[in-house]
Amino acid sequence: LDEASPVSPDYAQRAVGVMIPGDLVPGEEATFELSSLAFSAGENQATELILDLAGMPLVEDVDIDTTIVDGTDEVGQATVTVILPEDLEGGTQPLRIRTDAGTDVVDYVEVEGTEPGEPQQPGSQRYGFFLNDGWDAWADHVFQYGRFSDEVLIGDW
Repeated sequence: LDEASPVSPDYAQRAVGVMIPGDLVPGEEATFELSSLAFSAGENQATELILDLAGMPLVEDVDIDTTIVDGTDEVGQATVTVILPEDLEGGTQPLRIRTDAGTDVVDYVEVEGTEPGEPQQPGSQRYGFFLNDGWDAWADHVFQYGRFSDEVLIGDW
């Protein structure tokens, strides 16, 4: 225990409130009302929010209001209004909510699809390589290198 001291608690939230007043439609404005992003007993408070939808960054560095809300567990609120990406696919998509205090929660939301018979433009390649600096399932860095058709070889040279 002495080697690992000082031991500090995990300040990540496990339950985050997500309210979306309206439909999620690609290319249109959407509002996300988030709550329970922080604790209320003086712990290290989350102050910044990062929001991704279907692996696409929506916003970064959004301020979190850590005002105590009497009688509820709603401390740590943020409202985000964005224009959703045009090439966002319809159906059930992951909404990833992260804070600078370690919260990393995924909720699944329904995105409206295109109307039947409506032609879709093929999407361009968004990413090529995914790098992870930790043990979770999320890429910390994404980048494109070379051509999409290039064969990836692994080696130490």
